[in-house]
Formats: sequence, C-alpha cells, structure tokens
Amino acid sequence: MDREEFFFLIPGVLYGIALFDLLSVFRAKKYYWESLAWALILFVSLVGNLFDLYPKLTAISQNLWVYLIYLLSPLMFVHACYVIASQDDKLEQKDRFITYRKSFFGALAGFILINILAQLFVVNDNRLIFRLIVLAFFVPHLFIDQVKLRAVSLVATAALLGYQLMVVT
Repeated sequence: MDREEFFFLIPGVLYGIALFDLLSVFRAKKYYWESLAWALILFVSLVGNLFDLYPKLTAISQNLWVYLIYLLSPLMFVHACYVIASQDDKLEQKDRFITYRKSFFGALAGFILINILAQLFVVNDNRLIFRLIVLAFFVPHLFIDQVKLRAVSLVATAALLGYQLMVVT
C-alpha cells in the first residue's frame, strides 16, 4: 500500500458510513418520496465522489492541511446521509425530513462549499460552475420551506449530476 492509498482509507471509510446510512432510508416503515429521491441522488454522488477522489490523492496527500480540508467534505456528506436516514422510530420519514431539512441542506451546501475551496486552492478539476449552480440549489432551502421548490432543486440536481457523470466517464 502506497501513501496515496493509505490516505484514501479515511475518506473511504467515511463514505462507507454514508452508504450504510443511505441504506437505512429503505428500512423505514413508511416511505417519503423526497427522502428516497435524495438518497438516490446522494448514492450516485457518493460513487462519483469516490471515482473523482482517487486521481486527486497525490495532491491531497502532500500537505496535512489540504488533507484535513478534504476530510471535511466526506464528513459533511456523512452528516447529510445521516440526517435523511430514518433512525428515530418516533418520527416518520416525512416528519424527520421536514424537521431536519435545514441540517440536511446545510450539510449539502457545506459539502459543495468545501469542494469549491478545495478546487480553488488545491486541484482545479474545472467543475467550479457546476458546483456553484448546485450550491445555489441548496442554499434557499435553509430559509424557504416549500415542497415545490425542493422538487425543482431535486430534478435540477439530478439532471446536472447525470450530465456531470456523463462528461466525467
């Protein structure tokens, strides 16, 4: 195992925890469409992030502070996955999503913001516009609670993610 693979362990474990949390969305007694849709988008994003992280490992593993910044990204992602996962039997999935909506979208916005900072200061992967657009989809949900607006953000995020994954592969 070389240095880059060693440094890949912690983000890999964090993304594994996120995957476990995403799977628990499907253990709910009663499903909520937003939770399921966001879980699907987060799953595709998780795979894309793992695919995207490996080529950057050389640049990330050269500096402790850069590595710590990059670790904040999967931590935010894990938090977003944990928030939409139904862990509390007292709350149904819909009530849990609505209750923790700000925390969910805040974690997603933090995840994107950390990736923007990492792109600007460490590795330029030419996805700044994509990240800024997705960030613009998440930030309004911290202040506005409307299902229609969340549905538009969901569809737009899915479309942008699908386009980005086609361009990457």
